[in-house]
Amino acid sequence: MPGRTEPLVPVRNGEAFSLDTALGKALRGPVRGGAVLDREDVVAGVCCAALPVRLATGAVVGAVAVMVEAGQRLEVMADRVAETAAAVTRALGRSGIDASVRASGRVPLSGTRVDVRR
Repeated sequence: MPGRTEPLVPVRNGEAFSLDTALGKALRGPVRGGAVLDREDVVAGVCCAALPVRLATGAVVGAVAVMVEAGQRLEVMADRVAETAAAVTRALGRSGIDASVRASGRVPLSGTRVDVRR
């Protein structure tokens, strides 16, 4: 997690987070009416905002989160997280993944490319 929070939260590939984090809560869903906010609830000095990524069916298939140092404007970052999660959700809808999930019951993550720039 490069950036200013890295010394506070030295996360490395393969490391897991508790579902009590904002990201974990967003993954559990349902989240309505804005981002899940963590104001130093899990790690002193670090705040987090997270929102789920959904298929058109409403199923949660992932989440987008941001961590910032305490004292930063978390609400502004939460707005950016919401924009990003919405863009990924729209892109998944355009990709046709929903039909694949309905047919197989599984989300095809390996080898899946989704363009969120549109």
